[in-house]
Amino acid sequence: MKNNFLLLMFLFISLISCNRQEGVLSTYESNNQESNVPVINGKISPGEYISWVDKYYSQKVTIGEITYELKYLPVSYMLLTNQEYSDEKQFQKDLKDNDNSHYFSLKISRSDYSGDPLKSGISSENEYYGRVEYLSFGIASDVVLIENGDTLPCTVNSYERSFNVGPYITEMLTFSKGTEKPVDRVLVYNDRLFGNGPVKFRFGKEKFIQSPQIGI
Repeated sequence: MKNNFLLLMFLFISLISCNRQEGVLSTYESNNQESNVPVINGKISPGEYISWVDKYYSQKVTIGEITYELKYLPVSYMLLTNQEYSDEKQFQKDLKDNDNSHYFSLKISRSDYSGDPLKSGISSENEYYGRVEYLSFGIASDVVLIENGDTLPCTVNSYERSFNVGPYITEMLTFSKGTEKPVDRVLVYNDRLFGNGPVKFRFGKEKFIQSPQIGI
């Protein structure tokens, strides 16, 4: 039941999330380096926390004509974007019941955000549907999370099809937690769609240490 609940939250967030480091031959464009993360004393509101995560847990890498945007989604963020809480005890209970995985949203687009990136560089319709199949079933084997020296495989992925409506490929990625401690975490995506892998996103432990407390 917990897994189904989190999957539903995952899909919900992928629908409402805003369109808003290294990589081989990449241009680092993130505005959230560790030194820029503010230290916040006291608790902040759920809305302020959501805005904080959107700003400081998002990173962007551009390689050639392709842009990769990754956002780390704490369980507290997923809960608060899915429902309103007026009871601190209920929030903490839901957090404890579901806080056993790491979640990420990966968006891939053309650098100028024009058109469907799945059609970039293809020569046939079969190639297009091959890419759709890869994003649905194969991408999980090309993504790992390096945490505290351990390499964690992607346990669940969910591909959100845009059906040519938006300029993004959106992939939701789940990893089991290796440790509860604030440690450096690096997500590595060996991109076989556009041949740009490995693409790396580093979240320094300072970001987790300085994550603000939430007041309900």
